[in-house]
Amino acid sequence: MSFDVFLIPSSETPDEPVFQSRASAACEGIGATWLDDGVRFANGGSVEVYGGDEGGVMFALRAFAPAIVELIYAVADATSCFIMWEGDMHRTPGNEGALPGGNDVPFELVSSWQELGERIAPDFGDWSSFAAEARVMINPPGSET
Repeated sequence: MSFDVFLIPSSETPDEPVFQSRASAACEGIGATWLDDGVRFANGGSVEVYGGDEGGVMFALRAFAPAIVELIYAVADATSCFIMWEGDMHRTPGNEGALPGGNDVPFELVSSWQELGERIAPDFGDWSSFAAEARVMINPPGSET
């Protein structure tokens, strides 16, 4: 179970080879490495990443840390993608593109990774509480796992 944050391609999001190059460069800029199955941080931590071959990406979060938020922001900004979770759509200053298909979903500008973190934190907190309760329901205290 994860809290999912999506990068939604804009009309300015590059095709796969350039997308991968920009995502890798954004990771390197914050001391991380873009891999086939996710991103590894210099401290040994990691985050699962799915997609990227057609511009769309999903970050599967199980933890919430400044480095993860900085990563999401840096990759979104470098690849001109919108950031979405739980229906909230956001745009970085580097994304001047439009949503594909003339989609008219409202979005908010986030001007820094810190601001993005402040916006995600409450929703991640709600999800984290739910996930903890679900784990207890699946594996009640005293049950064998």
